[in-house]
Amino acid sequence: MATPTHVQFPAVVATTLTSIAVTVPNVVAGNVLVAGCQNFSGNAWDGFTINDDKGNTWVQAAAHSHIIRLWYAKNVAAGTTVVTASWTFNRTAEMGVAEIGIDET
Repeated sequence: MATPTHVQFPAVVATTLTSIAVTVPNVVAGNVLVAGCQNFSGNAWDGFTINDDKGNTWVQAAAHSHIIRLWYAKNVAAGTTVVTASWTFNRTAEMGVAEIGIDET
């Protein structure tokens, strides 16, 4: 069975914006990226989306009301990756992106 290992966890806190971006340096191909976004504004995440500049596919893993969103991308492309979360109206939010390595040997 594969053993997951934590690789890195860059994070950004934004103030009153409609998007937030986190740069994840030197991502290893085939790893998993997990993004968590927290809303401090107390309002719903209208029109929430997440993507990255490598074209990885993001899947929502969990959501708690209007406060937290958790997403992941499996088998990601290699290289420095910019993950961007966007929403319709201004929010104060933070986002962190963890890279998880899966050793298949």
